[in-house]
Amino acid sequence: MSEFREIIAKKGAVQLHDLNPIVFRDLESLYRDLQLNIQPNSFFYSILENDFGANLDLHEKLIRIMQPTVDELFPNHKIYNSTLLIKPGNGKESLDFHQDWSFTENHSALTFWIPLCDTDEASGALCFLQNQAKKEKPYISQHYPSQRLPIHQFAESAYETYLTKKGDFIIFDPNALHGSWPNSLPSERVVFSFTLIKNDVPLIHVQKKDEQHAIVYYLDEFSFLKELK
Repeated sequence: MSEFREIIAKKGAVQLHDLNPIVFRDLESLYRDLQLNIQPNSFFYSILENDFGANLDLHEKLIRIMQPTVDELFPNHKIYNSTLLIKPGNGKESLDFHQDWSFTENHSALTFWIPLCDTDEASGALCFLQNQAKKEKPYISQHYPSQRLPIHQFAESAYETYLTKKGDFIIFDPNALHGSWPNSLPSERVVFSFTLIKNDVPLIHVQKKDEQHAIVYYLDEFSFLKELK
């Protein structure tokens, strides 16, 4: 676990290979069995698109599939915010470098990103800005939105793109500046994702009180599945 944390602290992410084939097949089966209401040519983010019942069902099923893998890599950690992300095909827009919402006070949360297809610059691969000093805010939420930095304004040497094959997955710091390439292929880019937090670390959400002060709320494990839309 410590070696992964060190790489993530330095680069923002680490790529792992050879997810158990049975686990991968279970993820494929889970995706096929989901009843989804997807708008054509629109990015699908399940936490925002589904009701709480559907979100909880996905969350519980993803935990059953992924918890053994998590326990091997990061003992004493808990899965939160299980999400399905579908990037439509024939797209032209990249996702700007940004930070995700903050989930812990000490930025100890991790994000698992598990694509069900190969990803590269033509199919929505993740990329991470190498100069993480560009981060502006200590916490990110809807009251403290992340900066957005277009990928195309940076030289190729300024970022790293993670090319994945089926069975690969990426673990990254949600506070790291990251984005993704357009999915220009005809098929969708399908990804399961979740947040990983140590058992004794509380889940938080930061809201603005006034120009000088913020309020930190301590949340239950289902808050991001039902309340913060």
